[in-house]
Amino acid sequence: MSYTGPLTMDERLFIHCYYTTLSRREIAEYLQIPFWTVKTYLDRSNLRLTKQQIAAKNSRIHQLKNNSAQFDAFILANYDKIPAKRIGSIIGKTGGFVTDRYKFLNLVVPAEIKEKFKADSLIKKGSVPPNKGKKLSAEMRAKLEPTFFKKGNVPINTVPIGTERITDDGYIEIKVDNVPMVKNWKLKHRIVWEQHNGAIPKGYNVQFKDGNTQNVVIDNLYIISRSDQLKKNGYTPEALAKRFLNLTQVEVDYMKSQNPALLNLVQKHYLLKREIKQHENK
Repeated sequence: MSYTGPLTMDERLFIHCYYTTLSRREIAEYLQIPFWTVKTYLDRSNLRLTKQQIAAKNSRIHQLKNNSAQFDAFILANYDKIPAKRIGSIIGKTGGFVTDRYKFLNLVVPAEIKEKFKADSLIKKGSVPPNKGKKLSAEMRAKLEPTFFKKGNVPINTVPIGTERITDDGYIEIKVDNVPMVKNWKLKHRIVWEQHNGAIPKGYNVQFKDGNTQNVVIDNLYIISRSDQLKKNGYTPEALAKRFLNLTQVEVDYMKSQNPALLNLVQKHYLLKREIKQHENK
């Protein structure tokens, strides 16, 4: 994209996602906008790095300056011959790093090459595993036997039934069972509701009247259908940011405190896209 004036919604979101890991010049080069535009936006949005983030970024930039030329040369020579993940393992990087370099270098792997990579990675019908029919030698078995799980073994990190924990979203969960390979945790507010009102009907959720997910008392709970809940809060800026930007509640709260205007832009961007789609479907 070429620079034609104020930052677009996508450009703003890109800056917010990558300002802690990419330099300002890298962001400007990727978005093809002036360096001063990125600098001014970061300053006006009060997007600052901690000392640890600055040190990590400087270390990464220093390393990239020393190695990026060699990495890029290898990627340019092999991007259409070797899958990205394999290139990453060869140069000591992740597949994600390699695909990011593809974007930076404007490289596009042809569709037929992608299909070939995919076909080559699949296990062929009739192929025989190299260890089929082979058993551990007595010496190797004796060496590994102390590491085998014993019948009825309980992992050392197992916690007793009734233990409570808090999820990343701030909800309290209670352990209700110790059955292997089964979800043994249930949301506390759902348990409390069912203790007082019976089973929760299908398609309904239990919500908090005061919005505090830690205040799990029956007087603070109410039940609502998912369709009504969607109408009530599904299109708020916070909900849309969590859903479409894959942000945690902590990240949304931080964005709301530092730059609430960006959350409103997310909402306007989504609603505009929805309106355009509805118009096209008429």
